[in-house]
Amino acid sequence: MKLRYKVLPLALTLIALCIGYVIAHPLEFGFCQRIYTTESYIGCLDRTIIYLGHPIFSFALRILPVMALLLFVSKHVFNSWVKFALWAIPLFVIIFLNAPDTGNQTFQMFQMDAWIMARYLGWLFLIISLLLIAFKTLRTPKN
Repeated sequence: MKLRYKVLPLALTLIALCIGYVIAHPLEFGFCQRIYTTESYIGCLDRTIIYLGHPIFSFALRILPVMALLLFVSKHVFNSWVKFALWAIPLFVIIFLNAPDTGNQTFQMFQMDAWIMARYLGWLFLIISLLLIAFKTLRTPKN
């Protein structure tokens, strides 16, 4: 398998990491629309920081090791992972988009906002990917 196909997931993850970082830091990049100041702090009240920037950055950061690991696996293992990713990532996006904005106010112990959901989904994707790669690598016959 050509290396460029294996580099694509890593490149997309790095792009998502950069996009998430930029969205999460609008003051530094000059696109914050609702700036507030106190005596010692300048902040931004834009909702995209919490509901889009941090979750994208958090998810991309957690799956980055898997994307780097994919550069070194065999074609069979890589194809198995792609089959998993093709259904898991859209499913995780749907779950993330349905996460509440501020958590469940009825059950305070079960607060699950978009940022926390992205963290959990990132960890889940990482663990499942690592288990899949390990299982497929061990089960692949050596030629």
